[in-house]
Amino acid sequence: MGVSIDKEYKIRKARSERAAKNPLAHKARNGGATYKKSVKQRAAAKGASREVMVKITGNAKTARGIKNSINYISRDADLKLRDDEGREYEGDKDVVDAYDYMVSPEDRTRLDDDKNPHISHNMMFNTNSSVGVSQEDMLDAVQKAIKEKYPDNRFVMAYHQDTDNPHVHVVMRIPDNAGNRINIRKSDLRDLRAGFAQKLQGKGYDVKATHKHDFALKNKIRDEPDRTRNLYEVVETGRTHYNNDPKNKRQNFIRLKTIKGEKELTIWGTNLPDELLREKVKKGSVIKIKKEGETTVKVPLFKKNGEVAGYKETKRNNWVVENKGVIGIDRKVNFSKVEILNDPQRAIKQGVSIKQFQDSKMSLMKQQNQDKVGVKIGLFKL
Repeated sequence: MGVSIDKEYKIRKARSERAAKNPLAHKARNGGATYKKSVKQRAAAKGASREVMVKITGNAKTARGIKNSINYISRDADLKLRDDEGREYEGDKDVVDAYDYMVSPEDRTRLDDDKNPHISHNMMFNTNSSVGVSQEDMLDAVQKAIKEKYPDNRFVMAYHQDTDNPHVHVVMRIPDNAGNRINIRKSDLRDLRAGFAQKLQGKGYDVKATHKHDFALKNKIRDEPDRTRNLYEVVETGRTHYNNDPKNKRQNFIRLKTIKGEKELTIWGTNLPDELLREKVKKGSVIKIKKEGETTVKVPLFKKNGEVAGYKETKRNNWVVENKGVIGIDRKVNFSKVEILNDPQRAIKQGVSIKQFQDSKMSLMKQQNQDKVGVKIGLFKL
């Protein structure tokens, strides 16, 4: 009877307006019993995500809490565990050694008091099943990514493949071997995510870790010397879905990295093709880029008879690029404060600009491929 009541409560909760964004409500609106099938169909139509994921799923304050976490990720000793040094634990006897490795004598005397800080984090590292990452490669990538970020913190991990997407669960101690506590912030999770993706990319897997916002980037740039500050190396240019989300419209972008190569950022802008063509920007170019205000763009709203009923306004960033390797270019650019998008000549101009940008990019790629194909004979290249 209790189970039935609980199920009815969940259904009511999913249907309520306040729970519109609840995962259960999402499943109810998008297929119910056929939810998984519809998800696969959408993935097949739009392409499966190549993004990796890292998140904190829980924590513990006591030795018993750590043991419960280890029991969960090992499925009560049914799954093999691996620690930060690569040692493996398998079976009931070995899992006791994993407890001893992760629990200190001080932990055993702690009480589950709200005033006590957490002593472990539970984390999950995930990839899409379509990427096809093997169990060994995923465990190795997770181990190296964490060790690179937190070399003195003990952890154990286990590989799970009982869901649509294989993943790795990690139990990591918050105090390191010297007793110093770590504080994992959003920027640290981004570092772990980027490190995880990098390790998998090094093994030949097509994955990525795209960050919409990087709050540590400003501080990194401020710390750079004056001679390199505000200078970037061009990594990639092109046109794709805004913020790499298939739901968004396509937009021009340029991906840059700081001169030290420690941080990357992506800039999106309608006027980027004009700027990059004028400055003869290509991969590897060192540039300066700055925002020169905004243009108010008015998009016409039409009636059924074709007449303009009004305008919808939006803002567009105006970017100015300076290629430090090119001189003698007239860089006087005037941006209009207001632009109305019902001018057919403007649409033609924008289309030509994008076409020139794409043709220039294709020409550069062909030249790079020809350079790679060249055969060296002695000191000469044919």
